[in-house]
Amino acid sequence: MDIENVGPSGFVLEFTSLGYLEPREAPRIDELAA
Repeated sequence: MDIENVGPSGFVLEFTSLGYLEPREAPRIDELAA
C-alpha cells in the first residue's frame, strides 16, 4: 500500500476502522508521508 496514492484522509480513515490510528493522528501521518 502506497501512502502517496491513498492520501492522508483515506489512509487515516482506513486505519481508524481497523483500530490502529486515531483521527488526531492525521497530521502526523501527513508529515510522515511527505
